[in-house]
Amino acid sequence: MGNQRIGPIINASIDSDKHLVVYGFSDKAPYDQFLSNFPTLLTPYPLVQRYLSDKVKSADLDLRLVVIDATGPEQDQIGAVTMESALSALHDNCESIAITHCLTFDATTAAYNISPCHSD
Repeated sequence: MGNQRIGPIINASIDSDKHLVVYGFSDKAPYDQFLSNFPTLLTPYPLVQRYLSDKVKSADLDLRLVVIDATGPEQDQIGAVTMESALSALHDNCESIAITHCLTFDATTAAYNISPCHSD
């Protein structure tokens, strides 16, 4: 994997060339939990403002998401935020961020479907 950012596999029915979804972690504990459920050895990477800023400015992407604190690569449901929101939260040192997108794992395709989250 090298320096490539990793994220969940998105269902092929979605134009995945226009989407970028990466994993992000709020602290070392959620990252360690994810690693314990991920079969491939990973090198830690911080969600640095420069990376997010570069991706936010990318005109060739329609949807840019950061999955927050996933516990593994095949979790039934995971929550995500836009990279713009994640960048803003990092800049403002926010303690939390509202999940805006839900990713649901489809075992038949071994990929995630993306949908907007609806707050009750």
